[in-house]
Amino acid sequence: MDGKNGQQYRFRIVISVLFTVLIVVFGVLFGQLIFWRTSDMLLEESKRYFAQVHDELALDFSGTRKTVAQTVAILGKTDITTATSLEERLKFLPIFQASLSAESNLATLQVGYDNGDYFIVRAVGGELLRNHFNAPAKTSLVVDNISRKADNKNYLQRFYFNPSLQELGRGIPEIAEYDPRTRPWYTAAIGAGRDIRTAPYLFHFMGQMGITISREAEGTGSVVAGDVTLYHLSKTLAKYRQTANSELILLEKKDQDYWVTAYGDPEKLVIREKGAPQRSRARDLGNPLLNYAADIPTVLEPFYNFSFKGRKWLGSTLQFGSTEVDELYLVLLSPEKELLSEARRLRSQTILYTALMIFLTIPITWLLARKISSPMQLLAKETKRISRFEFGTAAMPASFIKEVDELGLAMTMMEGTIGQFLSLISSLAGEQDFDKLLHRITEETMAISGADGAFTYVVDDTEAQLIPGTAMTRDKGRQSKTVDIEQLPTYDLSGDAQLVGLLNRGERAVTKAESFALRDIVTEQFGVHPQTIISITLENRHGESIGVLSLVYGAAKDLEGEHQAGRLAYIEA
Repeated sequence: MDGKNGQQYRFRIVISVLFTVLIVVFGVLFGQLIFWRTSDMLLEESKRYFAQVHDELALDFSGTRKTVAQTVAILGKTDITTATSLEERLKFLPIFQASLSAESNLATLQVGYDNGDYFIVRAVGGELLRNHFNAPAKTSLVVDNISRKADNKNYLQRFYFNPSLQELGRGIPEIAEYDPRTRPWYTAAIGAGRDIRTAPYLFHFMGQMGITISREAEGTGSVVAGDVTLYHLSKTLAKYRQTANSELILLEKKDQDYWVTAYGDPEKLVIREKGAPQRSRARDLGNPLLNYAADIPTVLEPFYNFSFKGRKWLGSTLQFGSTEVDELYLVLLSPEKELLSEARRLRSQTILYTALMIFLTIPITWLLARKISSPMQLLAKETKRISRFEFGTAAMPASFIKEVDELGLAMTMMEGTIGQFLSLISSLAGEQDFDKLLHRITEETMAISGADGAFTYVVDDTEAQLIPGTAMTRDKGRQSKTVDIEQLPTYDLSGDAQLVGLLNRGERAVTKAESFALRDIVTEQFGVHPQTIISITLENRHGESIGVLSLVYGAAKDLEGEHQAGRLAYIEA
């Protein structure tokens, strides 16, 4: 019989292809599952990582603020808040130096007086700041003092000190327009009775981004303040850059725009317009990604995603610090491909391992398919041989596959059954003596059914009786031998004997020994302790009942299993 498209394939090929396809499908699905699960894990880890960055940055910022606030509070208790001359103020220079040295993020300490005077001490530890203030090479402190002179004008004079507080030089007094009383850190502290933190802004003298923490010295009208640059926050952000192309930035939202507060490249916090330093906005960084993200409606959401220039990006924005004086947001933007690079690597490895598994299992699959198909091929040959009525005696080889083994056994039984049928038919066709014919039928049936004994009753129409016809059993060598039928009873056809009832109903009966009427006689005459008796009616070619054939089984197991079911089917046939 041809296949649907006229194509037929060997069983071993079908099995091999099926196994290979299953391994490929499993490998691909397993690899994709790993990718999905790993992606979810990495995304969750990315969220936790960003939250950790936020917490650590906030802790760093809060710790610096507390330290500076304590320093400011201590200075507010000293006489620096009431000093009216430069000489008095310089006496406190060792305290200023110690305070600046104790906190690396503290750039300046300053005092604003209610008369407009101003005293500020700056730590200049780097070449950049020394160049900015035109300071001598060994300068560690730059001091500015603004005081009102006799002409009713404010003059600023600058001093340079080395680490030993030896004066290295001083500048010429210059008229100053700077008035501390107009600065936000001064006005907010007056009357507040607590520490004040300003929003990030550009320091007037240093030209750097930072915040100021200030506090009014009680009862003096003076305000002590400390400037904290945001340079250290930018360095912290640079340290936590998650992937090569990730962007991590601290922004302040003000006037419907985003102003840079901390960035991985601190030099970009300030730009120069017409020679004057200005605070950078996000779009001033020249980063197309940040410009694009600033216009996303969900940019202030904790987590969001978007596409930019054909690449998928994941974003996260968390509010930073207090909202009393500013709106600060920590923003992280990372390319999805880089974040999930580990997941993609695992998926690629899984696919590679699957390919290797296929390469290694193809020979095994081929051998297994061959071992499965070989008995089936032999079965096909045997079926063709049986179809040509060529009967042999060789048994089918056993198979480790149950269904194939059962099919081979069924084929062997079918061959034997057909052969026995043909042999029996041939014998019966040539037999003219009824008694010999009955004996032959009983003997063959007992042999094929595997019974331990058999006997037949036939109808005697003349006497209207059911009389014993023949009986036989097996000896110890399992060979058949005839049993004397004289001890078997005769039954009237009009009676209600068990076998007569079976004859009249024309059916097969499987009877347990305890309910069989002839049990004791069978035990005595056949030498078998019957467990089960199968009785079937014998019919002539016209379908008329002419007798009863009974098979005796000495063990119940003889009737168990599919093999015996086949024997019973043969008996009925």
